[in-house]
This record gives sequence, C-alpha cells and structure tokens, in this order.
Amino acid sequence: MPKTKWGTWKLNPSAWTLIHRESGYELDLKTMGTSSFMMIFQVSKMRTTFSREDIGYLIEALDDIFDPAADLCSISTKIIGSMPESP
Repeated sequence: MPKTKWGTWKLNPSAWTLIHRESGYELDLKTMGTSSFMMIFQVSKMRTTFSREDIGYLIEALDDIFDPAADLCSISTKIIGSMPESP
C-alpha cells in the first residue's frame, strides 16, 4: 500500500491534495505539476507559516509522490538519446 502520511501532512488521493492536519491547509498537487520551480516557490511561500519539521515532511511527501529523481533520469536519457553522435 502506498504511503499517505508524512508527519503532519496527509494525502487526500481523491482530491489530489496534501493536507496539513494541524492547520487544515491544503496544497493542491494538480497545480504543482512536476516543475521544480513551482515546488520551490510553494515551499518558500510556506516557510513563514510552517515549522522546519513540517516543511521537511512536506518535501519528503513531494519526493515520494512525484519521484523527481525518476523524472530527471528519464529527461536526461531523452536528451542524451537525442544528441547527435560525435564525429
């Protein structure tokens, strides 16, 4: 069974949101996409609202949900695979 809780954050799979259980704040994952800029923007915007521990759990949740390392590896494979061979 996939993980759905990270510290104070809980995944609501039907709405595709992460909910901060103490404050009720909902982060809409559909609007984030896989853009690392968007994720960094969201986290930096929230750092005045949530504790470092909460942000750490949020980053862990986003890592588990989006698996950015897999995306980066597939992107680099596509880029390398489309490069012309050296003469």
